[in-house]
Amino acid sequence: MLEGQVAVLSSGLLSPEERLDVLETLFSSPMYRPDQRSFMLHPARRLPSFLDKNVVPPTHVTTNPLLAALVAAGDTSIILVDTDGRYRFNAEFQNLSDLDAGLDLLAGDEHWRQLVFDHRCAITATYEEVFHHHAYTGRSSSMYGYEGIGSIYWHMVAKLLVAAQESLVEAADQGASPNVVRSLTEVYWRIRSGLGFEKTAVEFGAFPIDAYSHTPAHAGAQQPGMTGQVKEELLTRPLELGLRVESGEIRFDPILLRAREFLSEPEIWQVLGVDGQREVIELPARSLGMTICQVPVVVALTDGPARVEIQRVDGTRTRVEGLRLDRDTSSAVFERTGDVVRIHAFIPASATDVVCAARWR
Repeated sequence: MLEGQVAVLSSGLLSPEERLDVLETLFSSPMYRPDQRSFMLHPARRLPSFLDKNVVPPTHVTTNPLLAALVAAGDTSIILVDTDGRYRFNAEFQNLSDLDAGLDLLAGDEHWRQLVFDHRCAITATYEEVFHHHAYTGRSSSMYGYEGIGSIYWHMVAKLLVAAQESLVEAADQGASPNVVRSLTEVYWRIRSGLGFEKTAVEFGAFPIDAYSHTPAHAGAQQPGMTGQVKEELLTRPLELGLRVESGEIRFDPILLRAREFLSEPEIWQVLGVDGQREVIELPARSLGMTICQVPVVVALTDGPARVEIQRVDGTRTRVEGLRLDRDTSSAVFERTGDVVRIHAFIPASATDVVCAARWR
């Protein structure tokens, strides 16, 4: 199931190269749905018909003295023969505990006691082989509706997006090769391209900017609402705009910053500040605006060196070389003290991965 890939990606056990291999392999796996450019929760499979369930292989009966004796005696408390001559466990059994209870009841009869003692383990093993209860994965492998067979579960895809972003950041921080970092970036955007708002309403089968629970194989997106996907989007979106928080410090990182995020011409931006007052900010071309804890932040491309300018409530301005704010300044932003009223980050244009981003627009 997709939970497994996400869990191992986030486990810390894999190298950047191994993480990349897991992510790329997903796209060639049976879990991938090309029509939605995304991943099912579980590989699709065809369910057996009702009459094909609960069929015990004949050799498991003929080689088991207790089962063979029960059939010969016409005792249907554990096993029976249907009208087509197939062996089946008692239909009243819902799980292994019911079978054990049936064997215990049978052992109360002195005639069957020793046979039950000698062959109980073999019978329970056969029961598990027939029903595979240990491999039960819920509705994803047992029904077609909801997040069932053939369905994409959007919350889980969003979790995969988080894991892919974490893999990319950690690979870059660990000094992985540029090829691995670039490939992880491409995989990230490829996963992102399958999410709703990257699609048309026809592709998504619903209003694409709303969060939906799942998309079954036979219909468009189903069950709109405040799904867990919203949480993952809040986690991944900041870095797409160039923002990271690391060890309690605000840091601007262009690793996922795309050219399309920036304005092509100036625009007026109205924002509600920490003090509750509306502020009008003119965003220049080649910039974008966002807020961090209600502090307006303007991120702009520059042909010069990386720097951050901090404007404080007393009118003073501080220039920081590089793209990291110190712990005290970051804390003032997080705590909404009102001391920091605006942040202006200048990121070298050469640092944005424009070509890679364009491929998965």
